[in-house]
Amino acid sequence: MEEVDQNSEENSIIIAIIGQDGAGKSSILKQYTEKEFDDTSYTPTYYDLIKQEYPEGIKMEIFDTAYLDDGYRFIGLMMHYSQYFVFCFDVSKHGYSLSQMEWWHKMICKDERHSKKPLLFVATKIDLRDSALDKSQFLSKEELEGIARSFGAFDLIECSSKNNHNIEIIFDKIVQHHKLPYCNYPKQKKDKCSVM
Repeated sequence: MEEVDQNSEENSIIIAIIGQDGAGKSSILKQYTEKEFDDTSYTPTYYDLIKQEYPEGIKMEIFDTAYLDDGYRFIGLMMHYSQYFVFCFDVSKHGYSLSQMEWWHKMICKDERHSKKPLLFVATKIDLRDSALDKSQFLSKEELEGIARSFGAFDLIECSSKNNHNIEIIFDKIVQHHKLPYCNYPKQKKDKCSVM
């Protein structure tokens, strides 16, 4: 595993992309870094570390890993090193999303250091919901807002990697939050794991 510099300067941000398996976490990163989208095949990402420079000279180190039993130790390790969590869930799988939501809720709250780190909630594949005739099979924005609040997320973004909708805004939001005067790492936030 590539070592991450824990003594990162103020212009560096370490981000963990976490959440539901198959939610399109890697697709978000591919669209953001390469401006490409591939829906012809799906291969779960076991572990990846992507380095990306933001326009203002801010350096991002972005962890990507799968929601898999044998990848559990990598999830815990990257969460330990990260300053921010980008929490992704597929709006097109209503029941499945909620069951994994509970697993992640416990995972994030398991360690007090995790529960105090800023979390951005990202709903993926909204192009499927927008084009569907029967929207009852999808998580609505109101439902997502409620779940995001239960995690203590500082914001909610709905996105589509396929249409490149709101992809850059995900990382813009993190940079904006990082620049706030009270955002000196480690973050001291009110416990965000009290509601589910």
